[in-house]
Amino acid sequence: MTLTLKHSNAPLLTQIEKLYADFRKLRKDKQFKKYCTGGVWFFQIKLNKETGQWHPHIHCVIAGKYIPHGWLSQKWLDVTTSSSVVDIRLVHDPEKMANEVARYAARPAEMKNFPMDLRKEIFYAMHRRRLCGTWGIGKRVSLCPPRTVDKDKFEDLGSWSMVTGLREDLPEARAIFEAWRDQVPLGPGIKLRSIDSFIDGLPAKLQSDIDSGKYDPTLDFR
Repeated sequence: MTLTLKHSNAPLLTQIEKLYADFRKLRKDKQFKKYCTGGVWFFQIKLNKETGQWHPHIHCVIAGKYIPHGWLSQKWLDVTTSSSVVDIRLVHDPEKMANEVARYAARPAEMKNFPMDLRKEIFYAMHRRRLCGTWGIGKRVSLCPPRTVDKDKFEDLGSWSMVTGLREDLPEARAIFEAWRDQVPLGPGIKLRSIDSFIDGLPAKLQSDIDSGKYDPTLDFR
C-alpha cells in the first residue's frame, strides 16, 4: 500500500508532518482497522524535476483482508481533505517485496543531484525523524538487525567493574581502561581474570562487606 500527498509548494517539513499525522488518523479509523490488522511502513521522498515540488509518500506492507482500491482512495481523501492517489496490490513474490522495501529503508531520499539548498531542506525536515515503523500485528516484526557476537574472537580480560575500580592501583587495570578509552590494541598477556576469580571466591560475609563499603579490596593489591 502506498499513500501520497497532493503536490504543493508547502515547505517539506510541513508536508512530512501532515503526511505522518494523516497516516496516524488512517490507522486509527475503525473501518480501516477492520480491513487491516497491522503492518510495516517506510517513508520515501522524491522531487518532481518538472515542477520542483516535493513528493513525500509512505509505503506499507500490510496484513488483513482485501481492501478495495476505490474505498481506500476515498478514505484517504476524507483523511487528508486533498489527496486521493493511493496504490494497493497483493504481494505475489515475498522475496521481491522484501528487496523493494529494503531499498526504501536504506535510501529514503536520493540527494546526489540536488543543489545544496534542497539538501539542507531535506536534512532539517528529516532530522531525528523515524523513517520506518510498525503497528498492530506488524509489531511482531523487528526492524533492528540481530546482534551478532563472535565469542571466539574475544578474550575475557576480567569484569568491567574491576577494571574501573582498580585502574588507579593496578597497572593491568589501568592498561585495559586506557586501551578502551583510546581505542588502541591492548598489549599481550594483560588481564584481570585471576583477580576476578579471587573476588568470586570470597566468603559471602567478606563480599557483603565489600559491597557495603566496609572493606576495600584494593588495599590488598597496593
